[in-house]
Amino acid sequence: KRFKGCNTRTTQADSDYQIWCDDSYHGKGTVPTFVFAVLRDTGKEHSWCGCLPGDASRKATMESISYRVAAYPECLPGEQRCRRPKGSPAPISEL
Repeated sequence: KRFKGCNTRTTQADSDYQIWCDDSYHGKGTVPTFVFAVLRDTGKEHSWCGCLPGDASRKATMESISYRVAAYPECLPGEQRCRRPKGSPAPISEL
């Protein structure tokens, strides 16, 4: 539950897709954030859009997982909803 996935919406006709976080489900003030995680026991890498508080730590290590987070460049700081171009690369340059 720490990294609840973002809501997304896309239509074939649009060149962008929407990502957003909802106060009632994701938590008050959470924002779309790129999450990159590595499972320590297997070394497997995973990444997804997660709704985290705007002041979330950029790097952390928990018992079985190491993770880093990065803001989506299309999302204004503190905004819960934004649009990204389809096929956009992950914002890994910030990691």
